[in-house]
Parts: sequence; structure tokens; C-alpha cells
Amino acid sequence: MDIAKKETWNSRIITIFQLILLTLIIFPIYASEKPAPQFRFKTIDNAELNSIGEIWAIEQDRKGFMWFAGSSGLARFDGYNAKVFLYELGDSNSVDSNYIHDLLVDSQGRLWVATRNGLNLFVPSEARFIRYNLALGSEPAHSSITIHAMSESKNGQIWLASGKSGLKLFDPEKETVEHFIHNPSALNSISSNDVRSVFEDHQGIVWIGTKGSGLNRFDPATGAFTHYSHDPNDKFSLSHNFVSSIYEDSQQRIWFG
Repeated sequence: MDIAKKETWNSRIITIFQLILLTLIIFPIYASEKPAPQFRFKTIDNAELNSIGEIWAIEQDRKGFMWFAGSSGLARFDGYNAKVFLYELGDSNSVDSNYIHDLLVDSQGRLWVATRNGLNLFVPSEARFIRYNLALGSEPAHSSITIHAMSESKNGQIWLASGKSGLKLFDPEKETVEHFIHNPSALNSISSNDVRSVFEDHQGIVWIGTKGSGLNRFDPATGAFTHYSHDPNDKFSLSHNFVSSIYEDSQQRIWFG
């Protein structure tokens, strides 16, 4: 083989080797890039479900029923059919309002319904609701008290975030209510009576979000509230003073929205 042919052959070998090497380098990169998962969304076109308007909360009870809290009623869905529960004037066994804010299935499997007018317990065996009086002693009995959110405590009581009426702790067994109201002269009281979110974490500490007055941390052992608010000069402060959602993740970190 003459020198020219040898150089051409060597050049081809080098080119082929470079191509193989380049392929080996690039292929693992593409192989490691998994395609984005494709999801299909199914819209439930159900006249009864559509009738309750905007959905504010969703829960599943122990029988598998899905419950939807709407701006115009409460719906129970079995996967095929829906049943709507509405407020009926003069019927004390109906839910007390069609504007449903939150739902909670507690540790005993009971379904609690928080509405614009108060707190309700669903009685499945009779398909009716029990309404509870949450009024302060100074307020008229059965006053309409808006409940925005609920959270069950470790001992089975229910924390209630009420608009304009502060934080409440309801005992289902005794049917009693403990009230936590803002006191301007007490620095360790709750920062506002307009409460929009509440959550008890794994340590038993209660976190309370307000509309415009920031976040509160309540320690039941001391009975004191610690306040957290937005400070424009502190990037590590609360981002906003309206806290509408609270969640604890699997790593026990608390998230605020």
C-alpha cells in the first residue's frame, strides 16, 4: 500500500472512531433524558355536579364516596351518579348553607362540612345534617358564623378558622366550643379575628393564617400566639400577610400559601 492510500485509510479509521466515540458520548445523554409523562384528563360531565358551581374542597369518605364542596351546594359522587345536598328553608336537617368552604373526614370517619353559616355534621344513616351553634356567649344563639377551614387535633377536636370570629376549637363529644379572639391589649393573643386557614402539625403546634394580619403560631401548652408578618426589608420574612393555605409535607416542613 502506497503512502497516499495508507494516509487515506488511516483518516477513514480516525473518522469512524470519532463517529463511534461521539455516538457513545451523546447516546447516554439522550438515554438519560426521559420523555415528559403524558397525562389524560377526563372531564366529568354530570349535570348534578355542574350545578354546585365552583369547587372549593374535595374529600373521600371511608365508603369511597367523593364529596365536592361548591359555591352552590354539596355533592356526593359514587363514580357514576351524583347526589346534591342543598339548604332548604325551614328544614333544620338540611345543610345550613349552599356556600360550602371546606370538608373534613375525621379520624372516626365522620364528614364535617364548613359553610358560610357554620359547622355541619353529615349523618349518613339518615342522609341528614346536624348543625352546631358556634356563637360566643355575647352573640345571639345560632348566629351565622363563616367557617373557612378545618383541621383535626391529635385528641379528635376540630380547629375552625372563622371569618370575623377568630379561631375556634370544637369538641365533638362534649359539643363545646373554645374561642380565641384578638385582644388589642394582649400581645400574645391571636393577631386578627379574620382567620382563613388553620393546621395542627405533627408536634401539636397550631398554625393560623389570617386575612391581612399574617401568620400565627399557637402553642396549646402555653396558650400563647406568636405572630409572623411580611417585612419588605427582610427577604426571609413571610411573603404576604394574607395566608389562605397551610400544609405539612412528608419531611415535616410547613408550607404557607
